[in-house]
Amino acid sequence: RVIAATNTNLDKAVSEGSFREDLYYRLHVVTISLPPLRERRSDIPLLAEHFTRKYQPESDGKARFISPEAMDALMGYHWPGNVRELENTIRRAVITGKGDGIVVEDLPAGMRSPLPPSKKEGSLEEISLQQKVDSFEKQLIINALEKVNWVQTKAARLLGTTRGILRYKMKKHNIEKRYTEDSLQGQPSGNETDED
Repeated sequence: RVIAATNTNLDKAVSEGSFREDLYYRLHVVTISLPPLRERRSDIPLLAEHFTRKYQPESDGKARFISPEAMDALMGYHWPGNVRELENTIRRAVITGKGDGIVVEDLPAGMRSPLPPSKKEGSLEEISLQQKVDSFEKQLIINALEKVNWVQTKAARLLGTTRGILRYKMKKHNIEKRYTEDSLQGQPSGNETDED
């Protein structure tokens, strides 16, 4: 059994005569098309957290988390080297980072989010729009968490996303578990809320 991978358009290569047709048809049994990382950005937080945990032993116990600003930079990067480039980036940041978490300064210069342009007259609408979007997203996440007693897995399912992305958004918006008298009385017993 052979598993082969390529980033070349083999149909085109066969028609141009640069790839053997008989070999192509021997390999072409089951094809799995994997889009580049830039086309599946929702995988970036999960992969980044996985690689952080994987290489943490190389950092003397540091690099336990990725800051929201660093995650924004990772999410905004084009990733021409796909998952391998992301893994190498996280490993480098884990090994060379000085603090308890990966911050923007630990990333290569080309990945750091550019500084916002100087505010010009008439840009208040843009600022206001972004603030409103962030505020709406934050409230949406809080509503979902409160609806399921702050069980992140259930909240992620309710929002149609993954737990990794939900945790990233919670860090970004500084959302922490809040208890009220009512929520404490209605809180389920057992480990159901231990997921956050």
